[in-house]
Amino acid sequence: MFLERLQVHLKPLESKLNISVWPDNKLLAGDDWKDEIDTALEHSSVAIIIVSADFLASDFISKHELPTLLKKYEEEGCRIIPIVAKPCFFSGSNEINRFQSVNDPKDSLLSVSEAKEEEVYSKVAQLVSDLLR
Repeated sequence: MFLERLQVHLKPLESKLNISVWPDNKLLAGDDWKDEIDTALEHSSVAIIIVSADFLASDFISKHELPTLLKKYEEEGCRIIPIVAKPCFFSGSNEINRFQSVNDPKDSLLSVSEAKEEEVYSKVAQLVSDLLR
């Protein structure tokens, strides 16, 4: 639900800025999912991470995706943009809590009104637009 709304807000930027938005829900049965994810991470200049307890608990994310993103950040300046979707221990996640989240972690998307949630997605789209111009 969070990803789908974010994609709606980012959709106009795809043609306007000639960018590709790659969410992992693009994976299809039979795809080499690890290779697809590796390729997407390799080509990323902006990474939007939707943070929840499930995200923080994922071994694949913590052992594979985050190290790759952090390396891209350190070596190439890849911008990492967290959005806190559900209440979670974001402040205790030293790998990502150093990156300013779009929304206050105490005000997760799940806990705010639909209008406030849409404002967060709009801020993300504006930020991506500003970064990629």
